[in-house]
Amino acid sequence: TTDYNRTYIEPTKLSDEMLGRVDKEVSTIIDKALKKAELLLKKYTKKLDLVAEKLLEVETVEGDEFESLMGEKKAKQNLS
Repeated sequence: TTDYNRTYIEPTKLSDEMLGRVDKEVSTIIDKALKKAELLLKKYTKKLDLVAEKLLEVETVEGDEFESLMGEKKAKQNLS
C-alpha cells in the first residue's frame, strides 16, 4: 500500500501452529541463555565479588585491572 510516496508492508499472518513453534523456540533460546548465565555466575562468584569490592572503592575498573582481578586473560573467551 502506498500513501504520499510511502510504502507500507502488510504484516505477514502466521498460523497459530507457526506462532506456537516460534514461541517454543524463543523459550528454548532464553532458557539456554539463562542456564549459561547462571553457570558462569556460579563459576566466577568469588572473582566477581572481588571486582564488586574494587568497584565500590574506585567506581571504574579498566580492562587490564579487570583481567587481573578475574585472574584470567581468557575471561572473554570463556563467555562464548
